[in-house]
Amino acid sequence: MLFTEVTGSQIRQARELLDCSRYELAKRSGVSRLTVRLYEGHGAEPLQARTDVLGKLLKFLEGEGIEFRPNGGVFVQRAIPLFRRNIHPEATA
Repeated sequence: MLFTEVTGSQIRQARELLDCSRYELAKRSGVSRLTVRLYEGHGAEPLQARTDVLGKLLKFLEGEGIEFRPNGGVFVQRAIPLFRRNIHPEATA
């Protein structure tokens, strides 16, 4: 996705879909909490942001299964990693 298409509302929706606080999103993506708050504050307007900072945020969100839709929507598709399923390899043999 082109950075100019991402809106503050989409960032907020993505964070909420991941059930993630602003603090947690900032920490895990490598940007400041103030940056997350400022981006989200732009609402439905496309973000005018530094590409390196926005890139970090989008890389993390997309890595978590977030897909930003051109119509302003957000979709998440996440598979639960094997180590988080509480399945022990010996139990499946």
